[in-house]
Amino acid sequence: MKVLISLDMEGVSGIVSRQETLPAGQFYRECRRWFTWDANAAIEGALAGGATEVVATDPHHQLNILWHELHPKAQLVRRDLIAHCPLYILEGLDETFDVVLFVGQHARYGHWRGVLSHTITRPFAHVRINGELVNEVKLATAMAGRLGVPVGLVTGDDVICRESEAWLPHIETA
Repeated sequence: MKVLISLDMEGVSGIVSRQETLPAGQFYRECRRWFTWDANAAIEGALAGGATEVVATDPHHQLNILWHELHPKAQLVRRDLIAHCPLYILEGLDETFDVVLFVGQHARYGHWRGVLSHTITRPFAHVRINGELVNEVKLATAMAGRLGVPVGLVTGDDVICRESEAWLPHIETA
């Protein structure tokens, strides 16, 4: 089984402020460790669940993950600029994958209860599909679905988990 794990720092265990997610932030260095720990937990879970190949993607231009501490059985896909990532948070995904796992996700832009909520990056704000406000996970799920790859997991704040469960009723969340 081939698994793609899409990583995002804003929904990682314990992270609650921009100071923790930006390179100039006071707590950024420590929070990169937390991010890597969450990634490795997902990788270990995928391997325990039968994955034979695990690909992780961190689409952020500053590469938040500590790649030298990433689980040795995972491959890391990254790009220097989001502009060169047509699949954005699914960079590396193609129809040969069996499942996508979203780790460290966050609520859509403007959600009043979401931790570090945003959708993509500036200048984007209220992103809609068929008139409905959507988050990054829903956008990426549509892209994965176009390739025939299902979503198996969403981790992040409680808002992204509830939003995901509302339209993916059999999804696992944490």
